Amino acid sequence: MASHVRSSDFGHVDRRPSGQWRARFTDPDGRRRSKSFDPVTDARGWLYRQRTDIVRQDWRAPELGSRTHA
Repeated sequence: MASHVRSSDFGHVDRRPSGQWRARFTDPDGRRRSKSFDPVTDARGWLYRQRTDIVRQDWRAPELGSRTHA
């Protein structure tokens, strides 16, 4: 059973039965995005970075490749 840790208006982090932590959010196009981590702090950090990038309008879908800055 997954253990719920933190939720916000943006996304949430929960613990998977495997013991890993999963961070999830809905991207600007309405698609659910998630990524798993071992330490919960990494999951929270990733989620916060995704939100920051979206707010700054600097977020890019992972399947489109990495961002480049001039």
